Order: sequence, then C-alpha cells, then structure tokens
Amino acid sequence: MRCWGNNEFGKLGDGTTTNRFSPTAVSGLTTVSAISVGLYHTCALMADATVKCWGYNFFGQTGDGTTTSRSAPVSVGGITSASAIAVGSTHSCALLSNGTVKCWGGNDSGQLGDGTTNTRMSPTTVPGITTAVQLTAGAFHTCVLLANGSARCWGRNDNGQLGDNTQISRSSAVSVSGGTSMSSISGGVSHTCGIFADGSLKCWGLNQSGQIGDGSNTSRLIPTVVAGVTSASQVYAGARHSCARISDGTLQCWGGNESGELGDGTRADVTTPLAVPDLTSVASIATNLGFLILAHS
Repeated sequence: MRCWGNNEFGKLGDGTTTNRFSPTAVSGLTTVSAISVGLYHTCALMADATVKCWGYNFFGQTGDGTTTSRSAPVSVGGITSASAIAVGSTHSCALLSNGTVKCWGGNDSGQLGDGTTNTRMSPTTVPGITTAVQLTAGAFHTCVLLANGSARCWGRNDNGQLGDNTQISRSSAVSVSGGTSMSSISGGVSHTCGIFADGSLKCWGLNQSGQIGDGSNTSRLIPTVVAGVTSASQVYAGARHSCARISDGTLQCWGGNESGELGDGTRADVTTPLAVPDLTSVASIATNLGFLILAHS
C-alpha cells in the first residue's frame, strides 16, 4: 500500500510526518484487502481479518488504547474477524464476520452507537446489531445495512442524515424510515444515500447544494427519490455531492460542484443527476469521507 500528500499527524503511515509528493510505502503493510480514509486518519483491513490504523489519534480513532497520533500503522485491539471497515471524521468502525459491529474513537454525537457519548480508545460493540452485511460512515454518523434489507443509523442527525424523520442525534441505532428493501448504503458528510431492490435511489439529510438529487435544496429527514435514477448499481455520498454508477456502466452525479466534483466541465451546482461525460464503462466508485471520487474503467 502506498500514500502521498500532506503528512500532518503521520496520516501517510510511512513512519514520518514528512509531506510526500510521490507514492510512498505505508510501513509494514503487505497484505491489505481494503482501506478507509478519514479526515486525518486511515484504517486498513488486513487479509487475516485484523485492522490497522494510523494518523491523528486525539479521540482514540486508531483503536490502540491511546490518544497518541501514529505515523505508522498500529493494530486495533480485539479485532480479529473483520470483514469491512468504515472511517469517519473522528471515529472508526469494523463490521465483523458474525454480523456485529464495533466502533471506536470520538463519540460526541453518538457516532459509536453504544448508547453513550463517551469517547472510546478501544473498540466497543454496537448493541442490537447482529445481522449487518454492509457498513458506512459519514463525518459524524454511521449506518449499516442488515441482511433483511433494512438499514439502521446512529450519530449526528442535525440535518436528518439518519433518516428517522427527526433531527435528533442518536447514540443508539435507529431504523431508517421506509428503508425496508435496500441493497446498498453510503454515508456522506451530512447526508446518506441508499439503493433499493428495484434499482431506485433515495437520499436523505443535508441538501444545501442539491446533494439529495430531488430537484430542490430542501434538506430531507426521510429517504427521498433521486430524480431520474432507475437502475443504480452503486452509490457514493460525498461531502456536498453524490454519484451513482448506473447498471450500463455510466456515472451520474449531482449536488455541489465548486471544485468540479461532478465532472461535467463546470463548477455549477445541480440539483438533479447529470451524466459524467466520457465515462461509459465505470467498474466502481469510492470515497475517502466524501472528498474524493475514483472511477475505474
């Protein structure tokens, strides 16, 4: 695994805090199966189902029982059967092979889901989650998709990003309203999106830049249909925008476009999906807490 760029707090994981302008090997990582990148820290899922994290650690988000920032990967204590990981702004979570979830780090908004707002420097189990099949983290909220197609979320909810028809932050998991036949879920900074069994796409939460995709700038407290998307196969909720991979291999994006996030050659926000030009065989899309999209064709 290799990283590059700003290396404040050691978030590149090469054992230093020196900025790197070309890819640099992360210390000691040779069997990585997945990564998740937060604002100032990173976690890696290893081939042996353990998890290692590095970078900023003021809230204990590297999971090694300390609040010491780490410039090289450290093992997350007690995680030996992880199947997926998700990293937020100040917290981290792992989905275990038995369908349970453990989280650690900052918890001021209840994003760890353990019924408290206490910071945890080591993994803590999310009560009531036993059949999770997918895990996603926003900046300060977390969601899981369950085996029965329903979704549950917890954490910050000031913009309705939990989808429970309130703006009350939750320290325990709550059900997403109307989310009973979902096949995928993605948490952005302050909004969330989900694909439903019929291929339709719905989003909820902050909509200031049109990231919900319903043609408005009105924030939504429950899942709301994204206009014109009927065959989504993958969704990604970003910081101020959203993108969906369509079953024909094209990519559609909507929302904030200040830095060209929508890929349409402009910097104008849009409130309904538009096709990204020249992308016709997209295989996957991914994000590091909503600030970067990667498309591979």
